[in-house]
Parts: sequence; structure tokens; C-alpha cells
Amino acid sequence: IGFLLVINTYLFCQSRLSTFWIIFVCFLLVVILECLIAVINYRVFNKKTWDYDTNLCYGGIGYIQSLYWLILMSVVIFLFDRFLPVNLYSN
Repeated sequence: IGFLLVINTYLFCQSRLSTFWIIFVCFLLVVILECLIAVINYRVFNKKTWDYDTNLCYGGIGYIQSLYWLILMSVVIFLFDRFLPVNLYSN
């Protein structure tokens, strides 16, 4: 789901935003998705699927893990810039 979120955000924003802002938006969306899933797991199922030992989203968000997401987003977006066609969704 996260990858689909990233690729569709990239394709939607590639003609509107610079690469830096696309990486930032994708990073925020993935971190929000991770937080949302952690909160749903905790509140609905009363279970912590993962715990990074922080107070963010019942431990569902970690600082180091968020840095890893940022690095991964940067690599993926730069690969998209290099290998995806510019007009993948256009008619």
C-alpha cells in the first residue's frame, strides 16, 4: 500500500512539484500511513504490532525508522525520475 501511495503521488505531482517536494510529500504520506496503521492496530485490536519505544502513535513511529523512510523515498523517487515515462497516465 505504501509503494502504491508513493508511485501514485509521484505520478500526480511530477509535473507540479520539484523532486525535493515530491520526496517530502511521499515521506509525510508514508509516515502518516505507518502512524495510522499503528493507531488502528492499538485501538481496534488492542495490540501493538511493532513498538519503536517512542510516544509517537503508540510507539508506531520511530525517529531512526523515519530517517530510513526518508532515505528510501529519496532513492525510489530518483529511480522513478530516471526510469518511469513522463506521461504514464496521460491520454
